[in-house]
Amino acid sequence: MTIIKITKDGKFVGKKKADEVIVPLHPEGAREVGVRQLNVDYHTTRKTRTIVNVFLVLMALLVLATGVVGGVYLYKYMAHKHHKQEVTVQYDDPVAMAVSSQTKGPATPGDSYSFTMVQEVDIEMDMEVERIDVPDFDDCRRSLILHDFPNNYTAIIDVNDQECFIMDLDRTQMKPPRSFAELVEKYTSGYYTPRLSVVRQEYQVVLPKMADAKFAGPAIAAECIGLDVYRLEKRQPTPILEIQFTYVKTYGFSNLEQVIKDQIFK
Repeated sequence: MTIIKITKDGKFVGKKKADEVIVPLHPEGAREVGVRQLNVDYHTTRKTRTIVNVFLVLMALLVLATGVVGGVYLYKYMAHKHHKQEVTVQYDDPVAMAVSSQTKGPATPGDSYSFTMVQEVDIEMDMEVERIDVPDFDDCRRSLILHDFPNNYTAIIDVNDQECFIMDLDRTQMKPPRSFAELVEKYTSGYYTPRLSVVRQEYQVVLPKMADAKFAGPAIAAECIGLDVYRLEKRQPTPILEIQFTYVKTYGFSNLEQVIKDQIFK
């Protein structure tokens, strides 16, 4: 093998070995004797240029996709119509008075059967979904009541026991989102004070429990993720004294015209 060492000006570098040959870049007298000159050009390979172009295209598509997705979410956030309000409800419970008269004797003038609760109402009018956060009050447990009007389901979520009960939506007891929002606005503004009545309903848990709540729509399914999901069916009313010796969970909420108490037998 022959090694040729030259500098930019064509001079030999280092000591010359026996088998080394000096070839200057511009041999003297090359033009005179007709010796060809060697010209070397350096170019970027086609493969390297292709990789760079593909990378730039992918980056442009990524930036474009990010802008589109961000714009869609921003539009949904700005267009989402919420009506969120805290509502204080006070009512008299005639059933509590009846139970007291059977256990403690006749009611006296000093007895009070008036109850007050503060519930947070969140109405999504564009999605037609209502969420009512209900605290502990009277004999009712803390819960989240969710009405999904497009899918015609109501979910009762037990916050403490992490259970989700799903039943058919009773449209006679609950107003649609837009009407309910107007009712809340009039109530909180003092336009009128409704005379509340107490409605008691009884449901029976259908066993076994369900794998998920996807059948009830995305709103209820999202709230019931990770919870024990049960279907509810209507049950014939039970006498008051029998309820006292039966394990039953009671959940309540107000639609500003009625205080609804759902008793669930499991």
